[in-house]
Amino acid sequence: MAQDQEPLAELPLEDAGLTKAEPTNAPKSAGKTRLLMIPLLMLTLFSGAVIGMYFQPPA
Repeated sequence: MAQDQEPLAELPLEDAGLTKAEPTNAPKSAGKTRLLMIPLLMLTLFSGAVIGMYFQPPA
């Protein structure tokens, strides 16, 4: 069942000249997105509290 071929001989790979992954090319928006979620969450909770107090049923 196994084929007697050289598996590396037929791969269409090219050397791009990079020896390791460079962290400078990584996107840096993950930290900014997390920081923007905190005020958005606080605003949502505050808005829910204000709306909840406004539409409170009469006692």
